[in-house]
Amino acid sequence: MPTPVATRVTPVARSFALSAVRLGPGILKDRQDTHARHLRALSPDRLLAPFRAQAGLPPLAERYGGWESRDISGHSLGHYLSALCHLHAATGDAWILPRINHIVAELAACQTANADGYVLPVNKAAFADLARGRLDATPFSLNGVWVPFYTLHKILTNSLVPSPRSTSPALWPTGWIPRSPRSPPCNSRTCSAANTAA
Repeated sequence: MPTPVATRVTPVARSFALSAVRLGPGILKDRQDTHARHLRALSPDRLLAPFRAQAGLPPLAERYGGWESRDISGHSLGHYLSALCHLHAATGDAWILPRINHIVAELAACQTANADGYVLPVNKAAFADLARGRLDATPFSLNGVWVPFYTLHKILTNSLVPSPRSTSPALWPTGWIPRSPRSPPCNSRTCSAANTAA
């Protein structure tokens, strides 16, 4: 049996916001700068292209190839938006916030164009079929669409990342995700502002 501890240990470590620390010269700052250069080189409008296509809006730029040209398109934008929010918190670099605001505004435009709360580049039929009780699943497919909930998760993950934007669209595609009788209602959810406000 473990020996009981006679005195309570006072914690000495605590969490802190990314914005509370700035890296100085060294290997960590070099890596951060490399990541920042890569994020800056990516085109938000190319990542947004499949969202606009699904919403019936003309593209602002040609979509990327690879996975972004297939059913799994869209998840990269979720990764990208989360990375931008983290980088803004960690550096405060001026170029990041306008890019975040542009992406969120474009997602809101896609949601408005859909007129039903939907904001994913995934074919709505996959979720509509699921709501009707049709479940055709393989390891990487749901009702003929490649991992739609994976893409949804990547977009919604940004809701959990401290965001410098104080307002954002209700990114939850309200009414499109079937639920069991024991599940809570799928109310609209918004990206919350946090301690990284510009």
